[in-house]
Amino acid sequence: MNDGHPRYSGSCGRCYAIRCKPGTFKDNLGQTISRDNDCFNTNPVVVTITDTCPCDKPNNAYSNKRWCCGDMDHFDIGVWAFKKFADPSKGVVQIEYMETPCGTDASSLPVGPAGQRAR
Repeated sequence: MNDGHPRYSGSCGRCYAIRCKPGTFKDNLGQTISRDNDCFNTNPVVVTITDTCPCDKPNNAYSNKRWCCGDMDHFDIGVWAFKKFADPSKGVVQIEYMETPCGTDASSLPVGPAGQRAR
């Protein structure tokens, strides 16, 4: 989770249901990215926050400024979770997400989490 997210404080250990959402969006450098046809499915996967995507990371300024700063929510999820709904070679897709109790079976979640994107 990026450190600019309003729920960032105390987020380590929280769980989120994340699913791929077809669409077009812009990164924080102004590049338009189309992922209209890149979701394998829209079934959610539940992930646990284990670390952060800091906006201020001097040795990785380009990557972090591109994804971890600004007004878009961002979850840097592991490849095992990403490949459940999109091709990892795409690198980034738009998502919908919602906080959920840890241990929740993703298949039991309601349709329509709200959110923006993951990488």
